[in-house]
Amino acid sequence: NGINVYTKPSPVYDIKAENITNTSVDLAWENNDTNASNYTYRIQIDGPDHSDTKTSNSTCVSIIYLKPGTLYTFEIYAQLIDNKTEGDPNGINVYTKPSPVYDIKAENITNTS
Repeated sequence: NGINVYTKPSPVYDIKAENITNTSVDLAWENNDTNASNYTYRIQIDGPDHSDTKTSNSTCVSIIYLKPGTLYTFEIYAQLIDNKTEGDPNGINVYTKPSPVYDIKAENITNTS
């Protein structure tokens, strides 16, 4: 009888945050391990009053339902097919954009202002 032992995946690198809006962000990263095509990725999302986990089968993910003008930390873990063995995380901090202003009014208009 044998035992299966997995080595940890390498950490992801070159994390990029793209298409940042007031409620979403697209994340992309690299992993050059030989078996990287078999990895899943666990994304830990942490904000001031929000913590969540997403998974992705590719090296990119869209994170939605974020709050405007808020700093979030995203930590990405490469995960093996056993869904237990993970590499060390690598992360990125991202601010979502503030919401646009609305209901703009001009008041107290005079001939000099």
